[in-house]
Amino acid sequence: MSGLCVSLLNLSFMKRAFALFFLLLLHGVIPARADKLGQAFEALQRQDYFKARGLFESQLGKHTVGAAYGLCSIYSRNDNPFHSTTQAHACARIMTASWPALAPKAKKQLLAWGVDSAAVFGLSRQVTENAFLEAQRIRTFEAWNAFIGEFPESPELTFATGNRNRLAFEQVQKENTWAAYLRFLQAYPEATQVAEARQQYDKLLYADFAKGNNLASLEKFLQLYPQSPYITAAEDAIYRISVQQRTIAQYHAFIKRYPQNRNVKLAWNNIYALYTGDFTPEKIAQFYLDFPDFPDKESITSDLQLSVLKMYPIRNDTVYGFADSTGAIRIPMQYDWVDEFSEGLAAAGKNGKAGFIAKSGKVRIPFDFDEAEAFSKGFALVKKGTHYGFIDKTGNLHLPAIYDEIYPYSELRAVVVKDGKYGYVDADGETVIACRYEKAGDFSGGLAYVVQGGKYGFIDRSGQVVIEPAFDWVEPFQLGVARVRKGEQYGLLRKSGELLLPCSYELIGEFSEGLAVIVQQKMMGFIDRKGRFVIPLEYDYEPQLAQGAGFRQGKAKVFSEDKTGFVDSTGKATLYKEYEDLHYPTEGLMAVQRRGKWGFVNEKKKMAVEPEYTYCWPFAEGRARVKKDGKTGFIDHSGAITVPAVYQEALDFKNGYGLVKNDTGWGIVDRDHNRILPCRYSKIEFTDPHLVLLEYNGKWAYFHLLKCEFLWKENGFEE
Repeated sequence: MSGLCVSLLNLSFMKRAFALFFLLLLHGVIPARADKLGQAFEALQRQDYFKARGLFESQLGKHTVGAAYGLCSIYSRNDNPFHSTTQAHACARIMTASWPALAPKAKKQLLAWGVDSAAVFGLSRQVTENAFLEAQRIRTFEAWNAFIGEFPESPELTFATGNRNRLAFEQVQKENTWAAYLRFLQAYPEATQVAEARQQYDKLLYADFAKGNNLASLEKFLQLYPQSPYITAAEDAIYRISVQQRTIAQYHAFIKRYPQNRNVKLAWNNIYALYTGDFTPEKIAQFYLDFPDFPDKESITSDLQLSVLKMYPIRNDTVYGFADSTGAIRIPMQYDWVDEFSEGLAAAGKNGKAGFIAKSGKVRIPFDFDEAEAFSKGFALVKKGTHYGFIDKTGNLHLPAIYDEIYPYSELRAVVVKDGKYGYVDADGETVIACRYEKAGDFSGGLAYVVQGGKYGFIDRSGQVVIEPAFDWVEPFQLGVARVRKGEQYGLLRKSGELLLPCSYELIGEFSEGLAVIVQQKMMGFIDRKGRFVIPLEYDYEPQLAQGAGFRQGKAKVFSEDKTGFVDSTGKATLYKEYEDLHYPTEGLMAVQRRGKWGFVNEKKKMAVEPEYTYCWPFAEGRARVKKDGKTGFIDHSGAITVPAVYQEALDFKNGYGLVKNDTGWGIVDRDHNRILPCRYSKIEFTDPHLVLLEYNGKWAYFHLLKCEFLWKENGFEE
């Protein structure tokens, strides 16, 4: 309400009081000659506030209620210089406190002046209401706070307190320090903003201790505020700072220094994962000896036994499990899909979700993901929704699932893609180079290529540009140099940004045995990593050499006019005019093409196998694939046919077995064409040197090649 409304209320109340006064006077209730209290009321009627105030003050000791009433009336009105809400309230307290104990005779005397219970308590309420309206008009923290302090009995106290607290909290929010929020919590413990204030206090207090990533400060925080909701954050921060390089030594030092930290188990798991590496029994056993304080010794014993156990995926219609090398089912078929075991864990699917199981059959990482890939170096790629992240072997997200793509770590940096842009995260999963590039490559030798504006350049591990984007293609640095291309011309670049060779060559091939093919004006030679020409540009460039050209066992294939042969790293060449083409020698024999047909010559350059084949492949395990009349078979070193050329396809021998295919499917033969498995399978896949996975009519089976028996067959598989 406005000040005018307050004045009207006061005027209305006073009119009623004076009307009662004159009515009593008319009927003789009020004596003709008033005493001092009466004189005070008369002066109040005449609005002689100076006289009335003095008389009322003189009567406070003798006529406490009446005098306090009169003074309250004066102080509550705003048409005199004595207007004071505080003094009016003080007088109101005196008269309301004294009224109940006032003798009936005194109350009767006061009635003569228009003062009864209704008038006393009505005036008191009026003072309180006026004070509330005044505070509501001003609407400041100070006004509301003063009202609350002066009028705790007000029916509007809750409303006033709410406004006071709100304004106090707004001021604290502007200051936005943990100290300000603490003062608010201490001053206004019943405020509705307490929860938010507590939350901000905890947050800013922790942030103050955590700034600078100082271990001593974080340790002090844990000591001083053990009940803080940021205790876990502090422990996690201590963990991250302590193991930044993610080495076994750092993890172990962390465990020793912070044995109560919640990440101790994770640290032990990481030590175990790093130390055991590929999960071999030798590594597991050595870990047991080197870390006698490892708390979960039972898992070591179990893993040691399981590490030597080979397990293979099996299925029955639409559910998958695992069997061992004897065909015994180790993990029942209950999963939607399974991957092979890697580092002791296998990805699997269940009810549309992916997780990881151990060789014991226990679920090691819950089925919380939409996709999952095999573990590699302690981490696995997982997908949640439409985005990817990395988990460690405890199942914790090492990288949050917020990326379009994630690539494997290289030099403690991993390429990540977000919203179509490329950037990098470090080994702690922290973004170290923002996703702002069109493309990015792995770090190699401390540098990585990035693409901006369609051009390739190089950055260091901090994201600083070391070589400006100016190339149309580059490869990662290897041993201090990288091949680069501008337009269609290749050059060789140092890490300093200096071009060892300008971009003026038609091709620079990959380095092999320290040398790389280089082509200019259709002539080919070889350079070393310093850009020096070890073999001059004196050989004819043949495009078919682009993919396979390079040094192997000290030789590189070359052409010169109508000759072909090999050159060694000293430049010494052995060329043959009689051959149109040849292969690198294997097992002492070299496949050569003469007059369109292929055969083999020995180390003395004598024909060992006459050229009669459409094509010959290099030797492997004493046998070479040959093709004749569109069919494939095998010959030995003497040229004798050991497997007739009757097959549509064949693969080189491996571990004494050759895969062959005819129009009915794939089969297996030995080097002398003894049939191990007939050609009837749609797929044959080696899972071990002597164990193959077969697929026939959509069903699976495992066959042991030495035992010549099926170890396990899916229901419905027909031999």
